[in-house]
Parts: sequence; structure tokens; C-alpha cells
Amino acid sequence: MSHEPEEEEEEKSPEEVQLEAEIRAIELDISLMDLRRELEAQEELLERWEAWCLRLGQSR
Repeated sequence: MSHEPEEEEEEKSPEEVQLEAEIRAIELDISLMDLRRELEAQEELLERWEAWCLRLGQSR
């Protein structure tokens, strides 16, 4: 007795398998680009915070 979804039981054509693999690769690329953008934003905030800390220390 299988508990697999019905669509999993259907045999996929090589073209469908290839397209799904390409879609997953594109989704991974998009996720990596999003993570890079977030990392760059965090790095910029860190640089601004460090500069603020230095200015604060010099004003005392």
C-alpha cells in the first residue's frame, strides 16, 4: 500500500525531468542572489555602525 501522491506515481518523460531540474536550478540561483543582496545590506549596515562607533568614541 503506497502513500505516495498520485502525481509521483506517474512516470515522467525525460523532458519533464530535465525541465524540473532546470526550474530547481533557477530557484536556487534566485535564492542565492537574494542571500547575497541581504548579506551586502548587512555588511553596509555593519560598516555604518562601525563608523558611527568610531565617531562616537572620538567625540568624547
